Amino acid sequence: MIDAEAQVTKQLRAMRSEFFELLLFTYTPSGVSNPVLLSDRSLTEIMAKLPWLKAQNSKGANINIRPSGTHLTLLDDLTLSQIAALDRGGYEPCVVVQTSPRNYQAWLDHGRELEPEEATEFARQLARIAGADLGAAGRRHAGRLAGFTNRKPIHRKPTGHFPFVTVDYAKSCVFTRRLLLRMPAPIPAPVISCHRGPSSAVKTIEDFRNDSRYDGDYSRADFAFAIYGHSHGLSETEIVSAILTRDLSKKGNVTAQERYARYTCRRAARSANRPSSLSSSLELPRQ
Repeated sequence: MIDAEAQVTKQLRAMRSEFFELLLFTYTPSGVSNPVLLSDRSLTEIMAKLPWLKAQNSKGANINIRPSGTHLTLLDDLTLSQIAALDRGGYEPCVVVQTSPRNYQAWLDHGRELEPEEATEFARQLARIAGADLGAAGRRHAGRLAGFTNRKPIHRKPTGHFPFVTVDYAKSCVFTRRLLLRMPAPIPAPVISCHRGPSSAVKTIEDFRNDSRYDGDYSRADFAFAIYGHSHGLSETEIVSAILTRDLSKKGNVTAQERYARYTCRRAARSANRPSSLSSSLELPRQ
């Protein structure tokens, strides 16, 4: 039997938020019911409501949570291999929650509160890097609260039961790698904004893939983006990660796909007259 009190405490303490918002919703034949929102609840207040939350969960309600602030980013629909790649790449999650068998959500703590637009762009960048669900990439997206069952109909077992959401990993930590987002002080070095704006904005790989000049030839678009990325200060890991966001299964297995992305990045670096420092041991999120 799952100890809901222990699971909730473990998850929320690692998320380092003074207040949280709880969202309760139920799947219905016509879609999803209007969610019940409980705002600005402390850990103590949430613990006091556990009996009520358990009762709602047993009646079919899904229990989701998000921090009231913007220091955390949620990544949804991940595998353990993708989470391991994030960790190796310097994007260490502070919380990993198993929402259903072999499916995970990860919360990443960037150590500061962001402006709303920055928080949303941050979530999108991280989702692209990790190969997570882009539809869930946003500052206001809520994740599953551990200790309760995932009541999504697809996860219903033959016995009629639903899987419990459980904490796979929890540790208060700020991830060590910095994204190409224009961040506020105390970061002293200038960084490049990836936010699409009216001027001086860095283009994304999707801009190149949708460019009619490449006539749907994604290999040409990948190469053009890589040259552009090198000349606009993108790191090699970020360029390779961007290339890997499309379906490259025709290139072969995961190793072959990464080899293609690294080769494209190296070739572009030579064209941009920049030396490449990519090594054969580069670890990237799997798509």
